[in-house]
Amino acid sequence: MMAFCREGERVVAHSLDRLGRDIRDLLNIVEELNDKGATVALRQRRRIMIQNSYLYSKKR
Repeated sequence: MMAFCREGERVVAHSLDRLGRDIRDLLNIVEELNDKGATVALRQRRRIMIQNSYLYSKKR
């Protein structure tokens, strides 16, 4: 996934534990995706977006 992700794309994961093995791994993945110009969306009870290494919750 990391090799194919490009600028402007969004990576969607069901939850944090599906994206990284631990918090350090998760932060490294998000940072690498942000460096490529991609964003990360996590779907649990609420929609959570990780963009430019900031975490915020967006209620529907």
